[in-house]
Amino acid sequence: MIIKVCGLREPDNIRDVMQQQVNWIGFNFIAEDPRCVTQIPSRAGIIPDYSSLTSIDRLAETDRVKRVGVFADDMPQTIVTRVYNYSLDLVQLNGNESDTMIRNLRTTLIPDIQPEVKIIKTLHLHSARDLELASQYEGVADYLLFAAEGDRMSPLQWLAGYKGSVPFLIDGIAPDDVEVLRTFSHPQFLGVNLNAHFESAPAVKSLPDITSFLQQLNDK
Repeated sequence: MIIKVCGLREPDNIRDVMQQQVNWIGFNFIAEDPRCVTQIPSRAGIIPDYSSLTSIDRLAETDRVKRVGVFADDMPQTIVTRVYNYSLDLVQLNGNESDTMIRNLRTTLIPDIQPEVKIIKTLHLHSARDLELASQYEGVADYLLFAAEGDRMSPLQWLAGYKGSVPFLIDGIAPDDVEVLRTFSHPQFLGVNLNAHFESAPAVKSLPDITSFLQQLNDK
């Protein structure tokens, strides 16, 4: 199971999370989100932007843990710049991005910017019927992230109706959801996204909560 921890920003917290049994870490580039990575543009407007995340290049085990950049309805060129500046392995699109936009973004990134980049498309589910939206991303997105609006655990009830071939992760997971996840089964189920329910403050993840969750999940 892929364990993705998203909404990280502080270097020390990033380092601590990367020492856990996690596979992907996410950096939020959505301006209105309190977890957004602060950008400090260069005065000349020529060299790449800088941020508090520049130190992640010196963190241990960066080859093992993949980096995800989170965007929503952003300009493709902005996404490309962030992929390059932060050596992102995956791009997560949380907005209303069309299949055409994703195809164009992939063409821009591959092969010159990031040859092995993967695309995650987030689908916000209000009902089981919203699973039908996944069909337009067949052959376009590498992964889907299902996020429920309202009842955070509803996707687990609805996903039996997902017939697509794109592997998916589930958002909205909380520390006490271990037993539910143990009983959940689907051929395309890839992993979980840990974010707000594992925070002590916005962009600061609780290591005790993450550690306990992973220990329980692996204690079979």
